[in-house]
Amino acid sequence: MKKILYVVMAALVLVACNPNEPKIVSKDKKMIDKGSKEILSLLGQKQKDVKKAFEAAGYVDVTDEVVHEGGLPQRLNLPAAKSATSIMAYAYNAPEDISVMSGEDEDEQIDFFNEIVASKKVFIEAMLYFNENNRLAQIMLISAAGQEVKNVPFLYLTASTNIFASLEKPLEADEYNWSGALMEDPSEEGDEFTSNKKRAKFEEKFTAMAQEGETYASEEAQALVEDGFIQYGLFWATDFTLLPLVGEGMPKDIDPLCGAILVASFTPKSEEP
Repeated sequence: MKKILYVVMAALVLVACNPNEPKIVSKDKKMIDKGSKEILSLLGQKQKDVKKAFEAAGYVDVTDEVVHEGGLPQRLNLPAAKSATSIMAYAYNAPEDISVMSGEDEDEQIDFFNEIVASKKVFIEAMLYFNENNRLAQIMLISAAGQEVKNVPFLYLTASTNIFASLEKPLEADEYNWSGALMEDPSEEGDEFTSNKKRAKFEEKFTAMAQEGETYASEEAQALVEDGFIQYGLFWATDFTLLPLVGEGMPKDIDPLCGAILVASFTPKSEEP
């Protein structure tokens, strides 16, 4: 009997000691895991329900600091950003004065991002765009962490896997299509994964690349759900300054920072072409 117990305990230890486990605080890890499973299901929801979900997850409302004339949300070339009747912004683990992130003072931006690196936490900012019916039409979510955080690329893989899986449950998509690409250098061609059936190969290849060195990933998916059409793009960069939408114009002298960006949108059936 004792021998059986020892075998069971040894197996549990092996399961718990995942060599790819990111070394971040448990609260952040749980939030990213749970949040990535649910983020797409917020699309099309009422503003009050979206607000409640973000605040329950530990996000802070930074709309007043971020959404202003000439601010980042308005400068983005996103369809919903141009037509939104209401914009909200939330942040998680943000240094003080988040407004400098979209400001013009480069020294303040450098200090802001270097503080994220020094904290060894994961910073997340979410911009939420609501349509004329007060429903969430588009999300842009930016995350960043210091490159020295052990196994930090696997936070992206966890979130990516959860977001993809959410197309089946809880969204119960009638039909969905996914594709992805992986590169060691974003300026060069990499490996392409052109269908849902290639998803497992994508995860396997990402794991191998992340264990060896720099990784860059891009994904996109489209899904038909009961009340409309969802699409998203998800990107990962070992060098945060090379992320699409946010990297251009960023100071290049920040401490080594990696990150991801999610852009997701919802079109009701009544508005589908």
